[in-house]
Amino acid sequence: MAGPGGSTFVDPSSLPPDTATAPLQTSPAGNATGAAEVAAVLGHLPLALALAAPLIRGQRHGYASYLVRLQAIPAEVSLSGDDGQPYPQGVARAVLLSLAAIRAADKSGTCSRVMAIMSVLSAAGVPREVLHVAGRAGVLASGGRRIPADLVDQVLEWLSDQSLLTFPYYLFHPLAAERLARDFPDVRIIVALRDPVERAYSHFKERTHHGGETLSFENALAAEEDRLRGEAERIVAEPGYLSVEHENHSYLAQGRYLDMLPRWFSLFPREQFYIAVSEEFYADPDRHVNEVWKYLGLPPRRLQSRVRHNYLPSAGMAPETRLRLQESLIEHNRGLADLLGRPLPWPAAAESIR
Repeated sequence: MAGPGGSTFVDPSSLPPDTATAPLQTSPAGNATGAAEVAAVLGHLPLALALAAPLIRGQRHGYASYLVRLQAIPAEVSLSGDDGQPYPQGVARAVLLSLAAIRAADKSGTCSRVMAIMSVLSAAGVPREVLHVAGRAGVLASGGRRIPADLVDQVLEWLSDQSLLTFPYYLFHPLAAERLARDFPDVRIIVALRDPVERAYSHFKERTHHGGETLSFENALAAEEDRLRGEAERIVAEPGYLSVEHENHSYLAQGRYLDMLPRWFSLFPREQFYIAVSEEFYADPDRHVNEVWKYLGLPPRRLQSRVRHNYLPSAGMAPETRLRLQESLIEHNRGLADLLGRPLPWPAAAESIR
């Protein structure tokens, strides 16, 4: 599932051959030669490699089996994004093979139906609650069998493991940092921070676009405190609990980074973080993407595409609302700038770096 609307997505160039094999060599199946062969057929494209890795791990014959199945897909196959631009052939073939594997393993048809609903309703993402409703209505399983919300969530988690879905909720989730530190203590973490005011309005537009918000922006902000009351505490007390309100109606709360980052910094060394500022990325994508790649140990490359995805044109925020929010966030933005030790290109954020 895609995250709140208004984000910019850039499709990076193919990786150098020696780097491209790394995601595939996480699999114990096969050898470095097999990984290099698969990477070459996929054009060394990051998304294609991410899709291939879980399938290779799950196959008895590893790389060889994956190549046979991949090469059975016609070379002339073509897939396009919602912007009409064709995907590179390596990505298109990897996507089709992953979808075919899901259909083959999906005895109940639930995974296939979830993917079908998401592809029909929106390429930018579908609210989780819509899928929960579809499950209770008997839409997600053969024979009209009803699927409870927790099973729908298990399906979404499995699809995420297959690199077919992503979730942008980790920074804000009250248990995510502890879980990640427990299971992947050496992970490198990339955090993108956007002006909290603009982030809140973008989030609201995404919720409205998907039918998950019926209030005006101003009324939704006024209702936020009541909507979120007790939700974070319940998530911690009941680890399996899914809070629609906490994930979807936390317009301002998800932009109060000063409430989240100290928890993450207490669990991981600061050198494991790369903190990006969205507005700086928008202004110079090549420079900032190369900084990320350098942080990850990758060689510099030029971006081949700057197509903007997941963008929802709409009427602008009311000027008086923007001013009120900016004023309410002055102390927060100053405190965040102090925590990060660098100026931020948001109103009043850069005025106090001690």
